Amino acid sequence: MLIPISHDRFTVRNFPWVSFAIMASCIAVFFLVDDVRPWAFVAAEPTLLQSFTSMFFHGSLLHLLSNLFFFYLCGPFIEDRWGHFLFLLFYLGAGIFAAVLFAWLRPDLTVPAIGASGAIAGVMGAFLVCFWRTKIEFFYWYLFFMGRFSAPAWIMLLLWIGREILFGVMTDAGIMVTGVGHWAHVGGFGFGVTVALTLKWLRVGERAGQLPAARRQSWQAEDVADVFALLDEGRGDEVIRAMIEPEESDPPPAELVHACLAHAATPARRVKVLRLARQLTEVLTRRGDLAAALGIYRLVQAHNGAEECGPSVRLRLMEYLLGLGLVTEAAAVADEILTRLPVEWAPGLLIQFGRMLARLGKTDQRVLELVRVHTELPDAVRQELLGDG
Repeated sequence: MLIPISHDRFTVRNFPWVSFAIMASCIAVFFLVDDVRPWAFVAAEPTLLQSFTSMFFHGSLLHLLSNLFFFYLCGPFIEDRWGHFLFLLFYLGAGIFAAVLFAWLRPDLTVPAIGASGAIAGVMGAFLVCFWRTKIEFFYWYLFFMGRFSAPAWIMLLLWIGREILFGVMTDAGIMVTGVGHWAHVGGFGFGVTVALTLKWLRVGERAGQLPAARRQSWQAEDVADVFALLDEGRGDEVIRAMIEPEESDPPPAELVHACLAHAATPARRVKVLRLARQLTEVLTRRGDLAAALGIYRLVQAHNGAEECGPSVRLRLMEYLLGLGLVTEAAAVADEILTRLPVEWAPGLLIQFGRMLARLGKTDQRVLELVRVHTELPDAVRQELLGDG
């Protein structure tokens, strides 16, 4: 037994009321309607109405709960990406398409079919396109062995649809009987993939994955969700653009970085945020916004310096700290540079570092040796840096 139980995208910006309305409708119909036959879809006698109504009926409590659980893992996040109305149209379209394809492939089948599986398969196909790198956590149980493991969405969803195709072929060949509409799953999944790729190509729905232009006086949970969504899609440059060109009412970027680090639920996300912080520090330093750069640099160092900034950035921050009179912190930055002292320095950086070490009253034989062997330095500058050393 293999059951998906969670994934690393469990944050949304807006309440997914369409997703919860769909789940509530399925639950209400299950407990309130006794005779499902008038609402079931019959492949031998297909109707548009029944292809719609059959999506909300289920044959057993297990059937209902399993469908809704899969939907809960995918639906709210696609709705968050595309918006409520577009998601509703997509969900209904996926269910209807799945039923029509099933009727076309099995025109002789007179057994009534019910369930939201085709529509939910469509949502799973869209999830594959939109969030293919998401790590899904699974619970497994086989005989006396049980546990958990994580795997990328693209691997598990492709394995799942491959299994559905295989079971569909084997069912048609009479090799096995499952009582499941495997081709409806395949149709819904294909519909979801096609729609998601089309919307991605048309750049529809990207707006929902961008940082808001105007914010409140403090970063909110939806802002953190925006950052994670963009980082998961490899769109960190968009996060940086939004953070270096803030609105007047925006809090310092360091506050958002701090919030993201606090909510990074997995080591992989923490690494992504630290990498973003390093890049952001470099960009802000080049732009001359040293106050903002220093705030983010402090956060990076507080998290064990997993993503170190280059020496040029550190030198600019050292100079800024000395200008503020924060000698102790400037000395700490100098120590960090000395800990990972580059073998080769550009002449300008070496001169700048040597002079700041002198201002701090520090000497280091490795730096002095670099000065001695650096033939591009003017004699007067070399003498100044070497002093009596």
